[in-house]
Amino acid sequence: MALSRPLLIVELGQGDVRNLSPKEMMIFNLIASGYTGKEVAREISASPRTVQTHLESIKLKLGAKNVTHAVALYLLRTSVNF
Repeated sequence: MALSRPLLIVELGQGDVRNLSPKEMMIFNLIASGYTGKEVAREISASPRTVQTHLESIKLKLGAKNVTHAVALYLLRTSVNF
């Protein structure tokens, strides 16, 4: 089934990485760099569950459906001047 019109991917005013805490930003950067959740947990000396909790908060703050979507939204928002 073909789409009849393009979808609006990024809405103005929707989520912003500036709303992330320093710890969330660190985790987000590691995930965006290709680290797995377990690798992030080891890197920041936290449990995988703690990392997952931070990732849930990041997704909520950015309005993302999953971590891949969060990274894509970040890249789209930083490459477009609003």
